[in-house]
Amino acid sequence: MPHKKEAWKEECYGDEVREKLLEFAEKGWESIPEDERDEWFTRFKFWGIFHQRSGQESYFMMRLTNASGVLEPGQLRAIGEVARDYATGPVENPEFGNGWIDLTTRQSVQLHWIKLEDVPAVWEKLEAAGVSTRSSGGDTMRNISGCPVAGKDEHELVEARPLLDRFQEELRGDDDLANMPRKFNISVTGCREGCAQDSINDVGIEPARKEIDTAEETSASNRNSTSSGDGEETLGFNVRVGGGLGGRKPRRARSLDIFVTPEEAYDVVSGFVNLYHDYGNREVRSKNRSRFFVDEWGTEEIREVLQEEYVDFELRTAGEDVREEYTYNAGKPPEAGKADHVGVHEQVDGRYYVGLSVAVGRLSAEDAIGLAALAGEYGSGEV
Repeated sequence: MPHKKEAWKEECYGDEVREKLLEFAEKGWESIPEDERDEWFTRFKFWGIFHQRSGQESYFMMRLTNASGVLEPGQLRAIGEVARDYATGPVENPEFGNGWIDLTTRQSVQLHWIKLEDVPAVWEKLEAAGVSTRSSGGDTMRNISGCPVAGKDEHELVEARPLLDRFQEELRGDDDLANMPRKFNISVTGCREGCAQDSINDVGIEPARKEIDTAEETSASNRNSTSSGDGEETLGFNVRVGGGLGGRKPRRARSLDIFVTPEEAYDVVSGFVNLYHDYGNREVRSKNRSRFFVDEWGTEEIREVLQEEYVDFELRTAGEDVREEYTYNAGKPPEAGKADHVGVHEQVDGRYYVGLSVAVGRLSAEDAIGLAALAGEYGSGEV
């Protein structure tokens, strides 16, 4: 029997929730019937609206989506202004004051102390800047995480920016996949550091290389291929599934023994997303994250069903992992050539990017506005 939350979603979910949320916001948060609040608070998560804990009943946290944490300066400025004007609680934070921004491990932005009555105005300001909260919570595909300097890092092995954008726009934008059995996280990285934490995501693709028979292959791009022997050494991705850090049986993602070229990656990742959507457990929520699905089916059966039902080209076995070990730049000089993205680094176009470490992932509204101004004046249009 499906879990009760499946019934709640069946009654009202996705874009329908937005209209109801706006109605509640107009009337005030107390207009939400007390005996229906659990249901509505569950539904609100689809739109990135999370009810805060007991004692803070009239306040909500808002989560935003932006693939691999990339924002335009104007978007960061709008977020900073929203934090300054609306994200203010009853008591100032002793370290950050009122109006601060949280940057999450999945590269999303969160704003606390938002009143439900202010949500329409906040949405209007953010959406005018091209920032959305849709599908940032609930049983959806969450923000796509990836290398923050994809397409810019001179040491990037496989260009990942086009894939990140396609996953964010097409896969997350697919209404047929808006209602998953549980939340679903995707990670994409083509950099040598493998910085996007693929091992703790529901699907993670990581840079790899494999020699492919050139007589059979026509899809590998010239940028990612070099001749080697009888075949062509091609850079692409290995695919892992079923990772997660939840309190119940956390584990690293497991290899599907699949190597894909950049052109094939979307179809394989989309295939696993659809497989989990179609066959995932919707009855026992404590055991229905993708890691339990992978436990139940096993990687071999998942690979077989992907091949038979979801992918229309022959799947290859995994390639050689080409990520390198590196040291986090945490207050000490890293080994030469083995650093993360913190600091000043040259880009592929000869320009430079600056990687900043944000203490505890928290930024004041004024600092965000100031950073947006710096990026707008001196940068190339991204933060």
